[in-house]
Order: sequence, then C-alpha cells, then structure tokens
Amino acid sequence: MIRLFSKSTLFSGINSTKSISSVRYISNNSATSESPKILEYKRTRDQVINAHNEKFRFSIINLTKAANISKTKHNLSISDAQLLGKLMSGVSMCASFLSDEERISAQIISDINPTHIYAEAIHVGEVRGFLINGDTPRLETPDQVINRKGIFQFSKILYGHLKPIQSVVAVEEKDLTITKEFQHYFDQSEQIPSFIQLETKLKSNYNNNDNNNNNNNNNIVINDEIQQIEDKQKQEQEQEIINSNNDIIDNDQLQFNGGILIQTLPSTTEEELVQLKTNIEKYSIADLFLKEKKSIKEILSILTNNDPSVEVISTIFVDFYCRCTLKTFKDKILTLGINEIKHLEEHNHNELKCIYCNRYHYLKDTDFKEMINHLEQDKEQKLKVLKEMEQEEVQEQQQQNNNNNNNNNNNEKINDETKKE
Repeated sequence: MIRLFSKSTLFSGINSTKSISSVRYISNNSATSESPKILEYKRTRDQVINAHNEKFRFSIINLTKAANISKTKHNLSISDAQLLGKLMSGVSMCASFLSDEERISAQIISDINPTHIYAEAIHVGEVRGFLINGDTPRLETPDQVINRKGIFQFSKILYGHLKPIQSVVAVEEKDLTITKEFQHYFDQSEQIPSFIQLETKLKSNYNNNDNNNNNNNNNIVINDEIQQIEDKQKQEQEQEIINSNNDIIDNDQLQFNGGILIQTLPSTTEEELVQLKTNIEKYSIADLFLKEKKSIKEILSILTNNDPSVEVISTIFVDFYCRCTLKTFKDKILTLGINEIKHLEEHNHNELKCIYCNRYHYLKDTDFKEMINHLEQDKEQKLKVLKEMEQEEVQEQQQQNNNNNNNNNNNEKINDETKKE
C-alpha cells in the first residue's frame, strides 16, 4: 500500500476545481412557514457565521458532524477526535475571514502522541484533516515527567501569493487543548489582537445529566413511545451522515464541536477586548446549543450581550470534504520516474490511500501503462527538443563562423587596397 499526501490544492496555488458559485450561503431571512423539523435541521447543520460591528469581527461555528465524520474515517479515539475536531473548527473560522478558494491550514507536530495533527479549511465551506499517533510514544516514569517538544505551524494560501504564508510557534506543554495552541499563535504571530474559544462535548456528558434530572424528578421513566421516537430520530441522523459521506457511523461520538473567534478592528482598545472576552467566558457554547437549543446566530447574540450593532455578514454550510482523486495520485506518482513506476507495477503495489480522508484508490494495469507511456513520450519529446536545440546551436555556430570568415576576407581586401594606395 502506498500512502501519499495529496496536496494538489494546497501548495500549487488556488485550485478552481469547485465552482465558487457552489458556496453554500444561507439566507439570513428564514421563512416563517418552515416546519420545526426543517428549522432544527438548519440549527444543527454544520455552519460558520461571520459578523462584525465597529469594534470587532466575529466567526462562530458548529462543526459537530464534520468532527464525527473525521473520527469515523480515521478510526480515532474520542479524545483524539476532540483534538482534531477543535483544530478543524479553528481553521474553518480563520478561513471564513478569507475570500473564495483561499485557505487556512494548521498542524501540530511533536514527539508525544498525537505526533501529528493536521487540518485545512477553505472559505467556501470545505474542511479536512487527520491525526497520527506514533508507534513508540515516549512514556512518563515516576522519576521523570515528559514535556512535549513540538511546533504549531499556521499557513495561509492566498490569491496573489505563489507560496503559503507560514508562521511557526513552539509547543512545549504535554497536554494539548488546541484552544491554547491557537491562542499562543495569535499572541505571538498574529498582528491582530484575537481571542478564540473552542469547545467539544461528549454524548455521555448529557446522558448523565439527563439521568440525574430524571432522578430529581421522581425517577420518571420515559415511556416506550417517546423512546421509539428518539431511536428513530437517531437512526435518521446516522443515515443522513451515511448517505452524505458514504461512511459507517459509530455510537461513540461528539455531541458538540465548535467555538468562536474574535478579532479586533483598528479602533478597538485592549480593554474592550478583555471586557468582551470576560463576558464570553461566562458561557458554554455547547450548553447553549445543546441544553437551551439555541442556534449559532442566537448564541453569538448572547455572547455579545445582545449588541444591536453586531451585523451578520454571511452564514456558510461546512462539510468534511476531500478533493482527492485517482488522477491526483497519478500526477504525484509520475514525479517518481519511470523506473519506480515499473517497480510498483512489478510488485503489484496498486493500492493508494489518502491521508486526509482515508479513501482508497486502486491503480489498474491500464493506469500503469498510461503513466509509463506518458513518461516515455515525455522523454522522447524532451530528446527531440534537445536535438533541435543542438541543431540550432550548430547552425548558429556555423553562421557565426561564416560571418567571421566574411569579416576576415573583407579585412584582407581593405588591407590590400591600402597597400596599393
């Protein structure tokens, strides 16, 4: 099996595979005649909202479904799914401030598991990522406490820039929170004062709360009819994810994954940012979303003290989406050279795996033949061009020699005429 990083959309400029017109913008004027089921779907749909007033710009996100999809795709533990989900939320909110197909990527590379967490998001509503644990992690001993040694790398891929704009800050604490790593990056490298809060909640947290509430209310038992309705709703939700992502869903999932990002505008003072930050920290976005059934837009209003000057700019649906294709991998394999491709064919190494989405692609005999023919033709074409260039050089040299001979002859004639005179 060959595992490759399919980065065709990352370092080769802006990829226009997906039409910009396909951005999933949601109208801010919802129809009043929509059914409760549709309204609940819109409330719980993964989405990022951009807003601003004269002091701040805001980005708030619910990315629960994408986090659960990434957990299933990569077969992650619930703790690893929380870390990757937060990282995907962070880059998605940062990307929401960009334009069209500009994108943000962030990764943490270190010597303690997880050794590599990566996420990237595009403004039009796509996010993907992966998490890798090392085979031989360093372990603590009673006499020694292990500290993490790593980096947090943040990259912007923007129009008009041939290469990513990258910043790197150190990661030294053992326990990752993702919020802390993002905030450290903003404080150290970002020129705009920023505040980020990322949250995840497990289903078990709220199941336990529900059990406690039932005990406090005279241990009322949910009747069979209500239980059947809940089971049916759960099956519908799982089927929806399966249909849209062609995946199998496990039961150990996140119930909420999201957060908020705030950046100041030029007229904002540090005291105003601290005051807003203090107010936000009073609340749990997950509790507002899950317990009080608030929408992301309503939560933003609560976090900003119902400030009427906060104006919503856009609301965009977000999905876990990977653009990897067999053609993308074949283009990468071509860079290995004809000998390596023949070696892969001879040893039947025809299985390709995308590290971002764990999707498998398989090379057929015709694919190997096509790549080999392409390289052979390319080689012949290059040889032909080289031969033509050599012929041109010979002709130019001959022409130069002829010109030199003509000049010499002319000089001799001039010398002879001078002597005669």
